[in-house]
Amino acid sequence: MAINLSNMELNDIRKYYFIPVHSASPMLPVGFVVHHSAHFFIVIFNFEHHVAYVLGQHISDDVMHVNGTDQDKWKAWRGPDYWTRITATHGWNAGDPNNVYIKTQNWEQNGVDCGPIACTMLEQVLIAGLDIN
Repeated sequence: MAINLSNMELNDIRKYYFIPVHSASPMLPVGFVVHHSAHFFIVIFNFEHHVAYVLGQHISDDVMHVNGTDQDKWKAWRGPDYWTRITATHGWNAGDPNNVYIKTQNWEQNGVDCGPIACTMLEQVLIAGLDIN
């Protein structure tokens, strides 16, 4: 990923994705699929509360249901870069990406169909919302 986007590049991206060009869009959570280390998982950023929900990143059963800050993994899949790019694209000021609270939820996976599972999980979150409890 490029570190800095020019104003012209940001405006082109905003136009392409129907994001307001001359003003900030409303600050809403953003969800997306990440491909890292031959594995797909989903991430939902809540910029207002400074929280990143990382779902299905780990596939081994020894790390199930882990919550808290795991800055090494956050940086390994370039979480701070995603945070910065998304806020810049939308014209938001969401603070320092190194101070984001990272909340993870993992489940046992078979190591084969993580892509379709990630897409289905993200679709369900978009339809029904994220149960943060």
